[in-house]
Amino acid sequence: MKKISLKIFLKIFSIAIIITALVLPWWQLHGSGNSIERTTNTYLIPQTMITKTILKNVQESELANIPVEFTTFLFAITLITSFSCLPIIGSILLKKHRKTANILTFLGIFLLILSCAIFCYGFGELTKVGLGSLQGSGSLEILVPDSQEYVKIPASWGISYGIFLVLAAIVILSIVSFIEFKQRKSL
Repeated sequence: MKKISLKIFLKIFSIAIIITALVLPWWQLHGSGNSIERTTNTYLIPQTMITKTILKNVQESELANIPVEFTTFLFAITLITSFSCLPIIGSILLKKHRKTANILTFLGIFLLILSCAIFCYGFGELTKVGLGSLQGSGSLEILVPDSQEYVKIPASWGISYGIFLVLAAIVILSIVSFIEFKQRKSL
């Protein structure tokens, strides 16, 4: 069995992280108080927001009624993030062509940074309307399930696991690129 180099392992690991990030929430709101708990997660796959409310150990889940523009926005982020894997795979396959492999790795990193930046900007604009910011905390007024009563609960919101994994992949790929660049310079 052939040994795999550390650089190739880290690139494959980064691809696995990116794929995992696609199915984890990229933004989350969580609030609890007055025996009620609410969590809202935004996913890229599927392109949706899911809200779970727990009241006295009874859980109610609902899909957010979101406009087509929002699902299109999430789909575009999904495509950019997914396509970032292609140049990384290409850099693995073309490892003997170091310059091309480096360029492909940089392209993958660029696409990942682009997807994070577009998500943060776009979702920041969306959350400005209802919450005031992409990340923050405050009092949230919610409708208690099966009643007409509103309660205020303390809540916090912000970017979540999916985007953090993409940022981790960016760091790993940047380290690999730096190592490859140093090795190419020494030749």
